[in-house]
Amino acid sequence: MSIHQGCVQRLHQFLDLVAAASALPAAPFAKGSPVYTSGQPAGSLFLLRSGRVRISQPASLCREIVLRIANAGQVFGEEGFAGGGVRGLEALALDDALVTEVPRAAFFQAAGSEPEALRLLAEVLDLRRAEALRRIELL
Repeated sequence: MSIHQGCVQRLHQFLDLVAAASALPAAPFAKGSPVYTSGQPAGSLFLLRSGRVRISQPASLCREIVLRIANAGQVFGEEGFAGGGVRGLEALALDDALVTEVPRAAFFQAAGSEPEALRLLAEVLDLRRAEALRRIELL
């Protein structure tokens, strides 16, 4: 397991604890349905419990750009989360999926007593940015 994979896994574990402590449910998303769309407020992170979710830059003048496929056990939705902006990407369920949404307020409240979570989030944001840049360079 790489250092980056370890960070993603530890962030997922932290979010799992936040979700359990806050009694956050897992919501079902049918195959082909959006988990979120571009332009929506970016106020949550998501834990993918089952299924797969495609994270992509929506098509504008050209074709859609798929940045990554999130698999069960992974975190997604990091873009815009910390700053509270709007989402520039979209997430679409590729299979029937179960997803737990962790609101920013719950994350930061729990991170107040667990500052390591902020470092993990920063590392995951950096990893996702680097992955996206690599994908774009290959186009």
